[in-house]
Amino acid sequence: MSGKKVMVTQKNHLLMMELNRPEKRNAFDLEMYRELSMAYGELNRNPELRCGLLFARGDHFTAGLDLPEWAPCFTKGKFPDLMPIMQSEDFKEGIQSFLERRDADFKGN
Repeated sequence: MSGKKVMVTQKNHLLMMELNRPEKRNAFDLEMYRELSMAYGELNRNPELRCGLLFARGDHFTAGLDLPEWAPCFTKGKFPDLMPIMQSEDFKEGIQSFLERRDADFKGN
């Protein structure tokens, strides 16, 4: 499975997720955010996967948000409508998995 802005490859028990917008210093737009959430959902759902590796193509891991895309939202005083992304099962499962793993790490498990 491969997205345009997040390349996803499975190798044995590893899910490799590569940020793939080097021309924009891997800055996140909404599509990239959605693709990464889908990859984390796959990591959570697939029992064969034991580990996820997030890395980036190019000289920069990420510059954060793609400001030219987000600026119109900010000048209107509105955050972009992320609800369609946030309501997807992939996103929910990815976030839930992250929180569970974070909590386990804090407990020393």
